[in-house]
Amino acid sequence: YPIYGWNRPDRLMWVAEGISQLRAFGGEKRAVFECIETSKGSQWVDYAKQIDVKPQHTRAEVWMAIIRGATGIMYFTHAWRPAFNEFEPTEEMRAELKRLNNQITQLTPAILADQFAGKVAISFEDGLNGEIMAKEFEGNIYLFANELDMKKVGKAVISVEGLKKGQQVEVIDEGRKIVAEQGIFSDEFGPLGIHVYRTSR
Repeated sequence: YPIYGWNRPDRLMWVAEGISQLRAFGGEKRAVFECIETSKGSQWVDYAKQIDVKPQHTRAEVWMAIIRGATGIMYFTHAWRPAFNEFEPTEEMRAELKRLNNQITQLTPAILADQFAGKVAISFEDGLNGEIMAKEFEGNIYLFANELDMKKVGKAVISVEGLKKGQQVEVIDEGRKIVAEQGIFSDEFGPLGIHVYRTSR
């Protein structure tokens, strides 16, 4: 829990790195679960100095875990400060958890599908970093992409082997589509942004 346990929002990537370690230990076929922080109230950090765990932090941690290979997500909701409570997420966080869980549930068949066999890559301008996972399900390619900077907006170019010029790429749950160039398309990402794309095989 980078924020809850250590007060370090700059270390959100510990979540992704932990999943990579579990994958290395367990192999590609074993289920891997990630437990994600949802509130403050840690017993290890001075409560007056604790940083809030915000919905964008939790959302980013969930998707970086999935992109790195997590096959199950659970949430740590306990707080010990200012008083013990087994379920401490704010109303804003509860709304995000509901939205996020619904989205993951709808996308579960694609998330757990086979890897897309073609080459896929993501590249950001201005030195920003992000990651991408590509799956193939029912004749479609699903792309799960994130941007890992907490403050900057960035433009990414995503390359997909076999993508044709003029082919439409749907941005799931955002009500928009992108028209691809030959082998690539581009999109804007907000801080800790996540987009899920679907296009035909």
